[in-house]
Amino acid sequence: YPSGRLAILITYLSETQFTYSVHGDNRDQELLAFFTNQGHAAHSQPKGRLRLHLGLCNGSLFDEEGQRQKFWNWWETESHVHAPPFQPICLPLNLYIQLKIKAQDQVFLTFTKFHDCLHLNVGARLK
Repeated sequence: YPSGRLAILITYLSETQFTYSVHGDNRDQELLAFFTNQGHAAHSQPKGRLRLHLGLCNGSLFDEEGQRQKFWNWWETESHVHAPPFQPICLPLNLYIQLKIKAQDQVFLTFTKFHDCLHLNVGARLK
């Protein structure tokens, strides 16, 4: 972050298992979201309520009150026209970090600072 604090931490357990952790730009450096290359992810709102959940087979988006707004199955594409992969979901995690979900293997974190951008694909390509 411009403050010098850690924004995104990439850790790995082995060469094939790693996690992206997105932290807030404050003194507590709270965890905003995490993404694994195994297909799991979560993002919580400032009040601690779940905002986004991604699993091996499905995903869910929740509103500020914790009610599910959208639900989709990565493998069944006929009944989910207002969710990925037909309609991407874009979420700001904070002032500097945006999330865009297009498909299971196309989950993008974008960190923007002034005129500089860093794009990370944190999606999972599962067989």
